[in-house]
Amino acid sequence: MSSKRKKTTRKGASKSSNVAPVRFQSDYHKERFESVKKRNFVSERVFNLKDGGCTKVQQIQGILVSNNWTHFPSIMKSVNVDVMREFYANAYLREGEVNEFTSWEERRFSTRFWHYDELLSFLARPSTSWKNFVPNDDPGHVPKKLSVTDLTPMAKAWNSFFHHTIETCANGSELKSSRAIAIMAVMKGRPVDICSLIAKDIFQIVKSGSRTMGHASLIVELGKHAEVDDLSRGEIVSLTKAIDNNWIQRVVNECGKDQQHMQVDPPHEFGEETSREHLLRMEDFCFKQDVCARLGISVNYLVHQTDTWAAAQRYKERYSGPPPGPHFGWFQPYPLPQPRL
Repeated sequence: MSSKRKKTTRKGASKSSNVAPVRFQSDYHKERFESVKKRNFVSERVFNLKDGGCTKVQQIQGILVSNNWTHFPSIMKSVNVDVMREFYANAYLREGEVNEFTSWEERRFSTRFWHYDELLSFLARPSTSWKNFVPNDDPGHVPKKLSVTDLTPMAKAWNSFFHHTIETCANGSELKSSRAIAIMAVMKGRPVDICSLIAKDIFQIVKSGSRTMGHASLIVELGKHAEVDDLSRGEIVSLTKAIDNNWIQRVVNECGKDQQHMQVDPPHEFGEETSREHLLRMEDFCFKQDVCARLGISVNYLVHQTDTWAAAQRYKERYSGPPPGPHFGWFQPYPLPQPRL
């Protein structure tokens, strides 16, 4: 999509009838368009909330109003995917080229003001842990990501909005720590310059050769302001279904059911920790822990059994390493029959 295309009249005036619209800045950008067509894209998603919803709906609506973000549904509508692809193909800068931006300032959220334990407790449900976590005593070592299924309903709604509309990415099932900081800032009422975040994301998409594309509706809207012609041709795609009252209520209900399920099984006491029954239970429990650790499976369904967990730790400390024989008092060596000569 070039900055401006030559206009045509309805009667097909001779001054433009024989001139094809200029779609690409050069043959190089035209070739890049062919590679851009193979990349995936994420369509925008907006909030479309009505008055009278649950408490979570009212809280989100308050944040939208205070940040003047309620106009998104009127701007972001069905989009032309081909226009978006042309934009990213033409925006690419070859080595040595200088961009024509008036100014550019890259901004990052400072991790000094946010502790990762606070992020975890604010955004995620109880008994949740960071994936690929490393202690943040060293500022260069930070937690990597959270699973979206572990987020609270409010955080899950804002993450979906950010994933589709602010910072696009291919994987919508995980929340990286950088985006978690931005979402927490929004939920706490801190000022967040989403224009800079979107501009940075577009810049990263342009530079990348494989990153998932986004912001199609915004690009079409900017094309209208730049008086670009023929924005209605090509493949038209609707936005992802809006986050409405029903969506938030469903997420709240699902979260409540999960919490009830985690509290159903009370810890079962087995008496003496040296009993056969207790040792068999601990062996089974520790086996499940090891399987989860090796396969990278979430162990949330084990964490809520706090008494059993503590007993399992004592079991591991007592019986770690080569076990003495006879093992636990009942695995007696069985004499093998001697072969007859």
